[in-house]
Amino acid sequence: MRKYLFSPENKFYKANMHCHTNISDGRKTPQEIKDEYVAKGYSIVAFTDHRVVVPHPELEDENFLPITASEFDCNDPDIPWPATRTYHLNFYSKDKNRAEFIPFTRVHSPEGINKVIADAKAAGFLAQYNHPRWSMQRTQDFLGLEGLDFFEIFNTGAELGEGFQGDAEYEYGLFCSEGKGCGITAGDDNHQPHEQFGGFTMISAPALEYGAVIKALEQGDCYASRGPIIKELYVEDGVLHIECSPVSRIAVLTETRAGRRVLSEDGSDCIESADIPLDLKHDFIRVTLVDSHGRRAWTRAYFGV
Repeated sequence: MRKYLFSPENKFYKANMHCHTNISDGRKTPQEIKDEYVAKGYSIVAFTDHRVVVPHPELEDENFLPITASEFDCNDPDIPWPATRTYHLNFYSKDKNRAEFIPFTRVHSPEGINKVIADAKAAGFLAQYNHPRWSMQRTQDFLGLEGLDFFEIFNTGAELGEGFQGDAEYEYGLFCSEGKGCGITAGDDNHQPHEQFGGFTMISAPALEYGAVIKALEQGDCYASRGPIIKELYVEDGVLHIECSPVSRIAVLTETRAGRRVLSEDGSDCIESADIPLDLKHDFIRVTLVDSHGRRAWTRAYFGV
């Protein structure tokens, strides 16, 4: 029996799931962000300005969908900036017209953050944990988090502007190994003008409509990338089938080191499809693609495949 990990009836929509404008500490207006991202083939931007929830109905049209969202922060009060550890989370509203966040108390601990996550989800938000390396988070800070819908696996701003601290594939792997798999995204953050178009999320949805996109996100029907594109992904008779843009490597990763890999002989981008046997014991699988420039694409962890 064939199990599609992305429905062939859906369409992929390119999204930036982490974006700041001049409403908070970005440099560009929401309209400028829309114009520049549409020109680069994006259909969706989540406007995650700090500490505010601002819907943007004026930006929505048949080719572009703004997601109403906000970024929450909570610093360790005992450590001064810039060394302080901090939690940053994006909250995406299921109601596109929502214009406020929930009441909350900032408590810098997994328990305190779990309280915010639980209350926000009960109020109709999806929750995402952001850039753990830039946030100087330790395993004890994030492995105890509960209820996350997404883990930001790559952040352009943290990678380009803050000393190569935007990658979180290792941290996501640890999180999944605790049995806490969730969806993944990649986003730009957009504090500075050059922090754009470095990481994106491909959302598999039946239509470019707010409810359909939010439902797809809630189901984890998306993948993150810095370049490679996944065209088809399914499991049939114990074999993972993937079709993609040309890459040099495809890896099926698990909670152990017993994964599976397909490599091009000369390191060139000549792999466009692969059938990979899943003849190994595992709690979950996740797929990483790499092109000859070192750019990666990542799927979420799939448990029980």
